[in-house]
Amino acid sequence: MKTSNKSFDIEKYEHEILKDLENDKFISVKRKDKVMAAAKQAADNYTKRDNRVNVRISGADLNLIRKTALLEGLPY
Repeated sequence: MKTSNKSFDIEKYEHEILKDLENDKFISVKRKDKVMAAAKQAADNYTKRDNRVNVRISGADLNLIRKTALLEGLPY
C-alpha cells in the first residue's frame, strides 16, 4: 500500500505512522471487537455536548475562531 504524503502537511509522529502503514508494520489486536467498542465509547464520550456556554467576544475574534475551526475540520 503506497500513498503519497506530498499533498499533506503532517507532523513527525503522523509521518512515522504513515511510514509504518506503508511498510505493513501494523498487527492485529486480540479481542478486536472489545477494543473497537471501547474506542467508539471513548469517541462518543469525547464528542458529547452536555454543557452550554455563552461568551461575548468581538466579531473579529469570532471570525478567527470560525476560520481556525474550518481549517481544523471542527465545528466552531
